[in-house]
Amino acid sequence: MLDGEELTIGVSGMLRKNALVMYDRETETLWSHFTGEGLAGPNKGKKLKMLQSTPRARWSDWVAAYPETKVLQIAGITHVSTSNYAGYFNNPRAFGMQPGGGTDKRYQGKALVLGILVGDLRTAIPFSYLAEEGIVATNLGRQRIAIYWDTETRLFGAVELPDGIDLTSVSYRRFTTSDGKSFSIADGSGDDGSLTMLPAIRTFWFAWSDHYPETELITGK
Repeated sequence: MLDGEELTIGVSGMLRKNALVMYDRETETLWSHFTGEGLAGPNKGKKLKMLQSTPRARWSDWVAAYPETKVLQIAGITHVSTSNYAGYFNNPRAFGMQPGGGTDKRYQGKALVLGILVGDLRTAIPFSYLAEEGIVATNLGRQRIAIYWDTETRLFGAVELPDGIDLTSVSYRRFTTSDGKSFSIADGSGDDGSLTMLPAIRTFWFAWSDHYPETELITGK
């Protein structure tokens, strides 16, 4: 939604700073996939709101928690077993990048990172480090956050932490905190309060650092 108008977003096929540029079908404004900023067109300079991340989950667990869920199905397609981008993901070279991109040498450019947004602050953490730790707690400005990645369930994301509380485990359905409380993995709601889930982007380091050169980088070193 923008100014009360519902926009239908599609992929433009263009890149800016080595990340996707989207467009809306109603006004044909071009939008940054990373920042939500209008780049060209009637809504240039305006900004779309970044929503909190929704975790990947098994269908059986999701529908058990949200039985009213609607499913988008494309006619004639029942299963997709391969990705057209598998070769790109598996190749360490960041080919296809525009000149001048990927200049931040703090980390390997093609490495996958999880980028976290809290207000005007940005941080990134490599999935290789998250795979070792599972859950990483850190401070971003005045806010303490927990970043998580579970290699078995493939869940990843970030949540705000109350003072003195740690995130101890993540499952398909629930977060568990050090004070023994449990919260929904889908929206952070719990029987006694809630956790605020943060916008998080799974992307390559070269794209994240091109957009946010001032970003903090957490590597555990």
